[in-house]
Amino acid sequence: MKKRIYEIIEVSKEDDTTSHIYDLVMMFTIFMSIIPLAFKQETKLLTILDLITVIIFIIDYLLRWATADLKYDDPRFISYIKYPFSLLNRKLNTSKNKIKLQNKIINRWNIMPL
Repeated sequence: MKKRIYEIIEVSKEDDTTSHIYDLVMMFTIFMSIIPLAFKQETKLLTILDLITVIIFIIDYLLRWATADLKYDDPRFISYIKYPFSLLNRKLNTSKNKIKLQNKIINRWNIMPL
């Protein structure tokens, strides 16, 4: 069952309908989570919508964390410790790459940095 959950929540194969549905539900949830941010007034409906989307995101994260050993192909406990930091590491690497790209553009076009 754990392997099947991993197959559903990770990038889907072409013939995996359940995984495609999961991806669509998550995309829809992301879209719905943005709606409360678009309004200045807080209503009960927007609060409920926000709560529901947060719960869905937490469940998604917990499922991903529970299948971390399959993601890293490492059955040891360290996989579960590494997983929360892998997201931060990806974010930092992305930021470093953006800075490198900005520096290349600045050097290439002789643009004065802000």
